[in-house]
Amino acid sequence: MHTIIVYSMNNLPTITETKMCVQTPKKHVLCIPRMDNHISKSFVFKTFCSLKLGYIESIQETPVKNDPTSKRVFVYIKWNNSENAQTVLNRLNNGQNVKVVYSFPWYWICVSKQ
Repeated sequence: MHTIIVYSMNNLPTITETKMCVQTPKKHVLCIPRMDNHISKSFVFKTFCSLKLGYIESIQETPVKNDPTSKRVFVYIKWNNSENAQTVLNRLNNGQNVKVVYSFPWYWICVSKQ
């Protein structure tokens, strides 16, 4: 039997035994080029968890050079196999951006870092 780790949104992997081949989730880095400084990492984390795109490995923030009121955010994700996650991943792989609505009508534009 092979062990498959299923990544849950609460950061605790659950392990299941099955006879299928082991499939590891695809890793990807989302970049939010501009975000207000007052938005916390935990808010970004909760927003992406609510989308159920996959396992959030980490979130990194860097300041924007010429704008002290903004920051750039990188979200490291291991994608799951849901239809929504695959749609977002396909858009990013095709060079398109994705808008994540965090508080209607406010949204972040996400692009692929890779």
